[in-house]
Amino acid sequence: MGEYLFISPAGEVEENLIVVDVETTEIIKIFTDELAGSSSHVDFTPDGALAVSAVLSENLVQLIEVASLEVLADIEVGEGPNEARVSPDGNYAYVANWESNEITVINLNDFSIVTNIPAGEGTHGVAVSPDGLEIWTANRRSNDITIISAESLEEQETIASGEYANHIIFTPDARYVLVTNARAHELAVIDRESREIIDRIKVGDTPHEINFIPGR
Repeated sequence: MGEYLFISPAGEVEENLIVVDVETTEIIKIFTDELAGSSSHVDFTPDGALAVSAVLSENLVQLIEVASLEVLADIEVGEGPNEARVSPDGNYAYVANWESNEITVINLNDFSIVTNIPAGEGTHGVAVSPDGLEIWTANRRSNDITIISAESLEEQETIASGEYANHIIFTPDARYVLVTNARAHELAVIDRESREIIDRIKVGDTPHEINFIPGR
């Protein structure tokens, strides 16, 4: 199996999820008829076998087999599923439902819904700690962060973040959590252990996604 690049159309229904072969740079599939076409974000199991696509406009998560590029399951979740993130062990997907203010937990072994967990208002971004113990959400409308135990599936704490908390990510060493506060035009840096914001870094207008590039 080759290496693929999945390009999400960010929730626009008229666009379609595109899959590109990284080696040849050729488009090998466009999800023209499948609902995966209105995907807002895509994540993958650690072994790369399964793609988890949040279909914002249809209140669904679709599970796509990467080898065949076929949709294996349509799973109804909450309202406005913006983003799904997979646990480090590949057993669960955590879905941020923007309109219903909650996280849907999906068992990726049998494609069942485990539970729905209330979070902050406008649950837009979600991140799973590298050790798999915590789920953190960025909540746009309530301008805060919800911390959820992956073991008990209950809220542990809420942290005020900044205006329009957008997306969220753990640093690779799991010591810090970074949050884009879109309308404050900043990146908030949270110490995971103390749960305190230790820095606010001014960036360009309306920051959105965050990621890391592995060091050489």
